[in-house]
Amino acid sequence: SVTVNATPNAPTASPQSFCSSASPTVADLTATGTAIQWYDASTNGNLVASETALTSANYYASQTVSSCESATRTSVVVTVNANGTWIGDSNDDWNNANNWCGGIPNSNSIVVSIPSGVTVNLDTSPSVSELTIASTSVINAGSNTVTIANGGTFTNNGTFNAQTGTVAFSGTGTLTGNATTFNNLTTSGNLTLGASPTISGALTLSSGALTVGANTLTVNGSISRTSGNIDASNASATVVFGGSTAQTIPASTFTGNINNLTLNNSAGLTTNQSLTVANTLNLSSGVLTLGTNNLTLTGSLHASNNGSSTAFINTNSSGAFIRSISSTGVDYKFPVGLSDYAPISVNFTGGTIASSTLASRAVSGLHPEAEDGAYIRSNLYWQMNQSGMTNPQYNVSFTYPGVTNGAGSSETEANLLPAKWSASTGWLSSGSCAVCYSGSTMGTSSINTGTKTLTWNGVSGFSDFGGFGEGNGSPLPVELLSFSGNCENDQTQLTWKTASENNSDYFEVLKSQDGENWRVINTQSAAGFSTTLQTYSYTELEKSNEAYYRLNQVDINGNYKLYDPIYVDCNESDNKFETYPNPSSNGFNIALNDSKLKGEAVIIIRDAMGKVIVEKSIFVEEGINLYPVASIELENGVYFITIEGKQAQSKLIKHIKN
Repeated sequence: SVTVNATPNAPTASPQSFCSSASPTVADLTATGTAIQWYDASTNGNLVASETALTSANYYASQTVSSCESATRTSVVVTVNANGTWIGDSNDDWNNANNWCGGIPNSNSIVVSIPSGVTVNLDTSPSVSELTIASTSVINAGSNTVTIANGGTFTNNGTFNAQTGTVAFSGTGTLTGNATTFNNLTTSGNLTLGASPTISGALTLSSGALTVGANTLTVNGSISRTSGNIDASNASATVVFGGSTAQTIPASTFTGNINNLTLNNSAGLTTNQSLTVANTLNLSSGVLTLGTNNLTLTGSLHASNNGSSTAFINTNSSGAFIRSISSTGVDYKFPVGLSDYAPISVNFTGGTIASSTLASRAVSGLHPEAEDGAYIRSNLYWQMNQSGMTNPQYNVSFTYPGVTNGAGSSETEANLLPAKWSASTGWLSSGSCAVCYSGSTMGTSSINTGTKTLTWNGVSGFSDFGGFGEGNGSPLPVELLSFSGNCENDQTQLTWKTASENNSDYFEVLKSQDGENWRVINTQSAAGFSTTLQTYSYTELEKSNEAYYRLNQVDINGNYKLYDPIYVDCNESDNKFETYPNPSSNGFNIALNDSKLKGEAVIIIRDAMGKVIVEKSIFVEEGINLYPVASIELENGVYFITIEGKQAQSKLIKHIKN
């Protein structure tokens, strides 16, 4: 008899995974059926021998029943996992060898891979060479440290929940995949970003360079460094400082330019190094405090986040905000301030300005070249210094936070005029301001007391700017150049000089043995009105071995100005060079008696690191000279002072301000 058997169906089978360390072959494949055979194609193709090593691919199974082979084949997805691949279920037992291909991974593993759909809760601090988190898989770090050793790669295509943990890179490593938020991130060696991370905790730069590349590095926590640094010079790189606690950039953190810099932290950011931003500076929120460091912008301010009352640059010390200047007809804004926002904007109308720079800083208090008096003035001033310009002409506007009225002044804020000072011209303004002794004017100005903005058009040359009133209708009476004392034949010879006088009535010479109790020993008529040098002198016939002297100038209207005292010691034959009080908490005086320094000289004040903080031109008279140093010029610290003349130099003395 003849039996015709039906053609069997294809066998059943599921996807199968193997570890490469087990050296799997086709013989290890399983399917439900009879006389299973494996092929490399769904039709036709080649029969695969049972001893053939498996690779990650599709294999096709047929079965034979009663000598009849199935007409179709079942496709089976086969995955051969490298050592270091998680093969367990979602659990937290990292140190269970059964969860891994090739055993528990260590820093010598080539790849540690968490496949899709798996959640791993770390219960240890693993050290691996490379870590890959597949799509839809999750690692919860807990409080553990994941170390990427030997210059490996951290690739996150799924979810990495940093929690309170740390990721530490050693060697020349790479960070790729999704934008990932880390709690703490530590680098010991070079790390190249192929993704945009956010650091919510501490970024620790132990050594090497963290290269941002064409990515965004967001720091919402702190930065600490030993010798490591950040390279954000790529033309597409951005560094963001965010978070809600005050942040500090340690010295030498950044190498080269920062392409884009964003401040978005209402608690503020302090830099301990000078910074250069090549493209865009974005002041979204918070105050950037410079200290003694400069911030240079060779690019531009953000179109909208370019300074506000809650986001500006604090020039609280000698550091300045510097901008590259290239074109006329452009508003160059300087969003500076101190405790309050005090921006200044410059629009060039002429001159050679291409490839130049302009530096600006706001300075607290009354300008040292503006005598106190009965007039209203802005409660800060601005220092503006250019480099590389020839005959710059411009319009300028500056916003002052508030005003101060001198004793006896009845002026209102509407009386404010803009004025600028330089050593060559003195004070210049658009009108007759109280400090403008020369009477010369420049340009035209207006004031908006609502926005507290002074606008001045038709200005040339850069120097120091401020707002000053008219002084109740007249300038300050006297511009005093010097006041000195000298001992001759057991007598004290006092000399003082004025550069200009307006409405001055007389001078009183006062004397004190202790610096506190004063008496008038001489009265002299003043010049009244003068724009030329005036010299006055008085010789005290009564012998005084040592005493303090000071001037009181009184104008015709009864207003007066009491000047700082000088000290004369006729017992001393040696030269004098000292400061008092020392230490000082506010301003102090430099006393000098050195005939070798007579004439033009320069006071140089350096900090403990040797950096020049103050450099001021003076004129040294015969005898004892007194030069005041304002409190605003120095922060608390130790300073070293010398005076350099044309033919000689003083010794070095130390002064402490606290």
